[in-house]
Amino acid sequence: MGKLLKGSLVGGLALGGGIIALGALRRTLNPEPRYASWEKPSYEEFEKKVLIVGAGFGGFTTAKKLAEQLEEQGRDDVGIMVIARNNFFTFWPMVASIVSSDVEAHNVAQPLRRSLITAGASYRRAEITGVDHENKVLQAEGRPHGDLELPYDQLVLALGGEPNFFGIPGTDEYAMTMRGVQDAERVRNRVIERFEEVTFMDSQDIPDAKLTFVVIGGGVTGVETAS
Repeated sequence: MGKLLKGSLVGGLALGGGIIALGALRRTLNPEPRYASWEKPSYEEFEKKVLIVGAGFGGFTTAKKLAEQLEEQGRDDVGIMVIARNNFFTFWPMVASIVSSDVEAHNVAQPLRRSLITAGASYRRAEITGVDHENKVLQAEGRPHGDLELPYDQLVLALGGEPNFFGIPGTDEYAMTMRGVQDAERVRNRVIERFEEVTFMDSQDIPDAKLTFVVIGGGVTGVETAS
């Protein structure tokens, strides 16, 4: 009974911490707007331009903090634009919880455009294709308007990373990655499929491999996914 109560307490604390974190995320992503809708100049109209590529923790925080500093200094000559291929912000600490369905995907991926605009930055959904350093122009493929050229005075690259398999044989070909909301949903669905399959099988005939899940990597993502 003591172990059961302890487990319930730990689970309740973890769930409560997740709810608090999600509440804080929503407050962070919905601040009071710096500009009224009719006051916000376009990015191209600013004298100085800061272009941030990527809207994860690095890019998003850079845009928010820079906008706050400019507002404190009363500067209206600097424009900030964030471009990213996804129009949502992913709260990475909660991604692994999607696998166990403790948290729904829409709570982990929050709309990005409104939060950046209200902070005083511009946002464009696009994917970078090249950088012309000499002319200070970034080339991107915009959605749905085709190719774009965005000028800048300062360029911030906050593109994150890609899964690293560290030369472990077979992982690149056969393993499922855990790099975002889509991957977490894919892993969750695969786990559910395995349990659904064995419900139609005799318990004596179920191969061990059907209900064996191997997690490669012991970092934060690997440990949280396994737990």
